[in-house]
Amino acid sequence: MDDKAKDQLFKDTLELVRKIDAEKAEKLANVTGPRFVLGAITGGLGIPEVTVRNWLTRGQLNLSMQSQKAKGKWRRFSILDAITISVAFQLSKVGVPVAVYAEIAEFMSNFASNLLTQPFGFAADPILLVFNDGDNWRHIMTDNADIDTLREQHQLPSVFIVLNCMRVMNEALEPLGLPIGVGTADEIMGGADETEEGDK
Repeated sequence: MDDKAKDQLFKDTLELVRKIDAEKAEKLANVTGPRFVLGAITGGLGIPEVTVRNWLTRGQLNLSMQSQKAKGKWRRFSILDAITISVAFQLSKVGVPVAVYAEIAEFMSNFASNLLTQPFGFAADPILLVFNDGDNWRHIMTDNADIDTLREQHQLPSVFIVLNCMRVMNEALEPLGLPIGVGTADEIMGGADETEEGDK
């Protein structure tokens, strides 16, 4: 390969990297940008709005909207905020302490951010195991539904909480009109934007 061809390959590679970075930034802005009022999120999940307001007043949840409230305007929440609220509420219903479910909700929010901005999928639905080992609350992400194997690998206690990550995210997003679906490779890679005349 001559120097001119190498230079062109380098330029093409840089352009591809820039395009991928721009697409990722656009997807990230879509999931982190303020879009929904609190009532839309809590109403769809069946969460008392006052519960979420109390969490926010006490600083118990880390939501992106906290820095995005304009004076005299309604607070707007992002897709990731909706997922965080959903996870926190689900865990609070089964008695997980506030400090623990806030940490797990943030973990799930990071997982969702990666899932919603990257072109990948899973062979099996990922699950999050939440348990108290006697001293501390812990959580482990896995896609292995074989509980006996997981008990051996992670020395799980006999009682633990299983969070189906995809189901929790769908429960948060479907009421907002944003279900997480499984698509073909073309759809995942961006070909879904092109609709044929008969699909309109």
